[in-house]
Amino acid sequence: MLGVTFGRGNTVEEVLNYLRRSAMADGTRPSGTIYFMWNKDVRSSTRDKCFPAIAAQINAGRRARRS
Repeated sequence: MLGVTFGRGNTVEEVLNYLRRSAMADGTRPSGTIYFMWNKDVRSSTRDKCFPAIAAQINAGRRARRS
């Protein structure tokens, strides 16, 4: 999902700003914090077993491979 503009989501302009900033940062390795959501939601529960391996790759400075 790239952005939500309905309900409690963001405005269209906010989403567009986030996408522009992300595109400009792509490949630049900016400093910051990455958060993985860990809960019982299906979007988390189907991915949570991958979190330690992904975190290890990020900490080692490598891009995660898609399977």
